[in-house]
Amino acid sequence: EDHNVTLVGNTIADRVEKLDDGTYVIVDFKTGAEHASYQAQIEGYCEAVRAMGYPEVRGVLLYI
Repeated sequence: EDHNVTLVGNTIADRVEKLDDGTYVIVDFKTGAEHASYQAQIEGYCEAVRAMGYPEVRGVLLYI
């Protein structure tokens, strides 16, 4: 099951997966060097999904 989560502004999670146990995993792909702002962004995605009523959420940053 694919879902998109859009936050205020021009940000969008690259992928959201629902696991069999009901946990949502938000994946954001990044290139280049790690930045603290990326962690804040993925945390924002997680909070947005929790605010929609889904308490079990994990965020993953994947550098490609």
